[in-house]
Amino acid sequence: MLFIARTLLRALTAAQRTAPVLLRLISRPAGSGFQKIFVQRTQKISQTFRKCTRLPWEAGPSHRFAWRVPSDFRDKGPKEISEMAITNVVSTQSNFTNQIVHGNCIDVMRQMPANSVDFILTDPPYLVNYRDRSGRTIQNDVDDTWLKPAMAEAYRVLKQDRVAIMFYGWTRVDAFFNAWKDAGFQPVGHLVFRKTYTSKSRFLRYQHEQAFLLAKGRPPLPKQPLGDVIDMPYSGNKLHPTQKPVAALAPLIGSFSLPGELVLDPFAGSGSSCAAALLTGRRHIGIEMDDAYFQQARARMERVKVRIAVKRFSEIGQFDPTDHLQKDVWL
Repeated sequence: MLFIARTLLRALTAAQRTAPVLLRLISRPAGSGFQKIFVQRTQKISQTFRKCTRLPWEAGPSHRFAWRVPSDFRDKGPKEISEMAITNVVSTQSNFTNQIVHGNCIDVMRQMPANSVDFILTDPPYLVNYRDRSGRTIQNDVDDTWLKPAMAEAYRVLKQDRVAIMFYGWTRVDAFFNAWKDAGFQPVGHLVFRKTYTSKSRFLRYQHEQAFLLAKGRPPLPKQPLGDVIDMPYSGNKLHPTQKPVAALAPLIGSFSLPGELVLDPFAGSGSSCAAALLTGRRHIGIEMDDAYFQQARARMERVKVRIAVKRFSEIGQFDPTDHLQKDVWL
């Protein structure tokens, strides 16, 4: 910024000094020798300003900004730089698409290009230090140091004028809301998932899960909006202690994305969102850092793919994924 300011100051100073001379030259009669001087002065000013504003790909080794230009881009023109950047973006995205990626979602999303995901559907840790009856736990379910960085990356990779649906723990709603707002998300709806069973009893019997519908920009309204209360059948939690049923997630993907579009789940768990995306004809990227759940999710996706292939080549010759959304046993 300081260099740019100095460059502009030099240009303005040069223009201020030469302006009276140029006015006198212009006012001289046509055909005078002063026209040649006028052209020479103009060219000199242009050359001086051009030297001060070298473009990044023109920077030589001794240029003061050469260190700012990545080595891969030096000595290359704007067209070459653009082609290299596009190649890198496509390569990274293709490596993740239709995969369950093992790793920290913040690190993985940082490798993804901005505005590359059509819909986000995820169930992050609720920050409640949850432990089920068999002793299974969830990583990063104690502190919220990961929350804001993760939501900032989720916002960055989501396309403009699209939405995300994120489950949350109601006891820590303030932390989730602050992270969403700081990232840039705007809440545009709230969903309640009604259970047929009680997961816990204290002052009340807890019989629901909840999620916010979050917007980036101004998404178009769906033609047939879903109700904000959705039934959530029991998944059995065989693969994950907080496993969400595919039957409750598939309608969300169908409402807020189109066939062939890309659905991201940064906290994939057992892969329910990815399974729902695959069964509804969408592409998916799932990210899971826990090794055991990652293995479960990856194996689950292979089972879903086999099931789809078998049904497609069955004697009926037709396949309707919604016929099998209730069967989370094989999903």
